[in-house]
Amino acid sequence: TGSAPVITGTATTTDYVNLRTGPSTGYQVLRVVPKGATIQTSATVQGGFRYVIHNGLAGWMSDQYISWGSQPGTTTFTTTAYLNLRAEPSTSAKILLVMPSGAKVTALAGTASGWRQVSYNGTVGWASTTYLN
Repeated sequence: TGSAPVITGTATTTDYVNLRTGPSTGYQVLRVVPKGATIQTSATVQGGFRYVIHNGLAGWMSDQYISWGSQPGTTTFTTTAYLNLRAEPSTSAKILLVMPSGAKVTALAGTASGWRQVSYNGTVGWASTTYLN
């Protein structure tokens, strides 16, 4: 029900990984995605599983087997104020945590108007670019 999550970037798999019909190991396996495969990624994560598309087939994949590679992870930003790290690129999205002013964050591949997908102390989410320097 509802619309599919928005695809925000691409990544590669770090090992053979199951693409499933839902966000847990209890869901049916649609296919086994090979190591090094390119996947389209969304910012939608539930229980450690991310909504992705592999060769046109949409499903859920364990986040621990997804890598955004060296390019997105090489850029860092510093927060210019206390900043909410959100689950989706929207001010109405769930707040995962609040990053302190002066925090160092790592840029990931996802971008949306006014938003950047970042990693802070192991938590991946979305930050307003207004407060990133």
